[in-house]
Amino acid sequence: MAIIFIVGLGPGPVEQLTADARRILLSSKRLHLVGTDGSSLNIENGAHSCSYELDVDPIVLAKDVVADVEKWPEVTLAVPGDPTDWQILLEALDRFASVRGTIVRRVSGVSTVSSVLNVLDLSGLPGIHVTMAEHVAAKTHPPFGTDCPVLVMGLRSRNTVTSLKMVLLNQYQPEFRVAIVHWNGQKGETCDWLALEGIDKVSSISQVSTLYLPAADEMSGFAGLQDIVAKLRGPEGCPWDQEQTHLSLRSNLLEEVYETLGAIESGDSVNLVEELGDLLLQVVLQIQIAVDAKEFQMGSVIAGINKKLVRRHPHVFAGESVDGVEDVLRNWQSIKRVERNSKKDSADSELSGIPPALPALAQAQIYQTRAAQVGFDWPQLSGVIKKFHEEIEELRKARGSERKMAETGDLLFSLVNLARRMDIDAESALREANTRFRSRFEDMELYVRRRGDSIAECSIDDLNVIWDMIKEKRWSH
Repeated sequence: MAIIFIVGLGPGPVEQLTADARRILLSSKRLHLVGTDGSSLNIENGAHSCSYELDVDPIVLAKDVVADVEKWPEVTLAVPGDPTDWQILLEALDRFASVRGTIVRRVSGVSTVSSVLNVLDLSGLPGIHVTMAEHVAAKTHPPFGTDCPVLVMGLRSRNTVTSLKMVLLNQYQPEFRVAIVHWNGQKGETCDWLALEGIDKVSSISQVSTLYLPAADEMSGFAGLQDIVAKLRGPEGCPWDQEQTHLSLRSNLLEEVYETLGAIESGDSVNLVEELGDLLLQVVLQIQIAVDAKEFQMGSVIAGINKKLVRRHPHVFAGESVDGVEDVLRNWQSIKRVERNSKKDSADSELSGIPPALPALAQAQIYQTRAAQVGFDWPQLSGVIKKFHEEIEELRKARGSERKMAETGDLLFSLVNLARRMDIDAESALREANTRFRSRFEDMELYVRRRGDSIAECSIDDLNVIWDMIKEKRWSH
C-alpha cells in the first residue's frame, strides 16, 4: 500500500531536524519541498524532488503529492515547522489520499509556535490560543475572546489576511495593536507591530507568517463579565447581588429592556452601548444565579439558542429554498408551532406559553397571530375594518363605567388586529406615537414660553393653532 510522509522541517537549521525527519528525508525517492530547494538541508540522497514557494495553495499541493502515488510507492512532503502548522494542507491530504486508499503518516518537527514566541520575546505565555488563519477567516466572528492572547498561524496570502481582518474587526477595534511575525528559518525572523486595520498591507505574507493578537483589557471580554458577576455573587462579594433571585430581578430586567428600547428609538448609539451592557448584565446575572443553584450553565443557554436558530433557518443551514421574506416568516411560524406542540400537553391551548406580563398591545397581537395560524381569522381585510367600526359604535352606545371599559378594550383589541393585518407592530406604533406626541408637546411648551405666556393660561383654540404649526414644521427652535 502506498504511503505519503509529511515531514516537519522545524525552524530551518538542519541541526534542528528530528531523527525521524532526517531518516525519512534521507530514504525518500520522491520528495516535495516547501519553502526550500533542499540545499540548506545537506541531504544528498539523489531523490527526485520539486520545490514550492511558501505561499503555495495547500489544495493544489495536496493534489500534486497524492497524484505522485501512481508512480512512487512512497512520497515525502517536507514542510517548515511541524505538520500540524499546516492544518488546511493536512485536511486536504487526508481527504484526497483516502479516496485512493493511500496512508498518510506525519513525522513531527519543531513547531513554528516556539519560534514565533521567541521572536515576540514571550516565554511561557499563559492561556494562549493557537489557531489557523483559514479557520478564522471562514467565520463571521472570531472563535475566541479578546481577553486571551492569540496566535493565528499560516497567514499564507494577502487574500487570506484580508478576509481574516474583516472577521477580527467584528470584535477588535481597528487601531488595536497586533504583530505579524515572519518566520523564515535560516533567513531570519522579523516582527512588525501595527494597527489591526493595516495587516493586509504588509508585504511578504506566507504560510509561515503568524499574526499575534495580545490579550486586550480583561474588561472587554465576555469571560471577564462572567467572572465579575460571579465574584459579586461570591462569598466575598456584594450583599445586594448575593441575595438576588430569578424573581427578585424581574422588575430590573423589564426596566433595562425598556431603557434599551428608548436608546434604540432615540438613535443614540453611545447610549445604546451602555443600555445593551445593562441588559446583558441582567442576562449574565440570571445565568449566574442558576449556576450557583446548579440549575444550568451559560453553555446550556448558548447551545439552546444556537440550535434553535439553526433549526428555524433551514433555508440557511439545511439547503431549503425560500421565495422572499413571506416564505421565511411562514416557515418560522410553522417550525415554532411544531416545536410548541411537541412540548405541550394535548389539552393545552394554542395560546399557551404566552407570558402574562407582556404589554397588553403586544400580548393582544400575539394572541391574534396564534389564532390566525390555526384559521381563526378574517378572510379579507375588509372584515377586520368592518369589525373595528362595529366596536366604535358599541363603545358609543355603552352606558356605565364597566361597560365602557369592556367596549374600550374590545375596540383596542380590534385596532391591534387591524394593525396585525397590515403588518404593523401595534406596540411599536404606539410607542412611536407617544414619542411624537412628547416631542411636539415640548416644542409647544417652548413656543409658548418664548412668547411670554404659560401653557395653562392658553385657550384650547390657541393651543390647537400652535400644535398644527409645530406638526406641519412651520416652526422650529
